[in-house]
Amino acid sequence: MSRLDKEEQEILDGFEAGELQRAPDIDDRKAWHQQYAEAMFKKDARINIRLSSKDLRGASE
Repeated sequence: MSRLDKEEQEILDGFEAGELQRAPDIDDRKAWHQQYAEAMFKKDARINIRLSSKDLRGASE
């Protein structure tokens, strides 16, 4: 397991001690985060760029 920083360790300790409660709208939050993550990694666009070989190599040559 990776090392936890102070805040992460406090959260873990609270969870293990039963001191934390789920948010009342956990299902909505989980669905929103899942949709957001799927949208972030979706590759739905393409771009083509045409350059001269001189521009590709650099103008100094």
